[in-house]
Amino acid sequence: MTQGAGRRRVLRAAGTMLALTLVVGCTPDEPEPTTPPATTAPTAAPTPSPEPSEPVAVAPTRPAAMDRADEAGAVAAAKYFLELFAYVLSTGDTTEWDAVTIESCSLCTNVRERAVTLHASGGMRGGGVSIHSSRVIGTDTTINARAVEVDYTFGAGEELDAAGETAETLAEESGTAVLDVSFTEQGWVLLEGSGGQTETS
Repeated sequence: MTQGAGRRRVLRAAGTMLALTLVVGCTPDEPEPTTPPATTAPTAAPTPSPEPSEPVAVAPTRPAAMDRADEAGAVAAAKYFLELFAYVLSTGDTTEWDAVTIESCSLCTNVRERAVTLHASGGMRGGGVSIHSSRVIGTDTTINARAVEVDYTFGAGEELDAAGETAETLAEESGTAVLDVSFTEQGWVLLEGSGGQTETS
């Protein structure tokens, strides 16, 4: 598997914590092949299609609805955590991610490690996330947690090498994630998550 599948890999790596009987996404037989930039162009290398989205340079804003301990708060938290996921991979800044995740969360650890590795080798350009819809699909009152299903699209992007050149091309991809969130004394935290790709362009 190439580095270009990194966003899918970190989402698929963890199973959801709540017993919800919902299966999220399917793993394709093999990743879509990527075409390296042409080396014979007289000027700059051609831009992959679709073009990479703008870099995610600013951390997402925590929504006011996250102050609520109800379903609306859970949905707002899940959307924020997925936006934060994209921000961490884009920038390597894990400060807020560490503040809203728990130590036993496999997805959270995978995201942190992926971001550190990615930015130690050159970083990333593009790859912002758009969220289309979200809904609560299960509740566990024993741990004050809810599972939220979120439909998303990651924009096209590029993983860079140490010289700032394109090392891997990231195609636009859409999928569904399930994020388990819990309202605690410090507010909403991410307990676990998983997801799968449904479309690539």
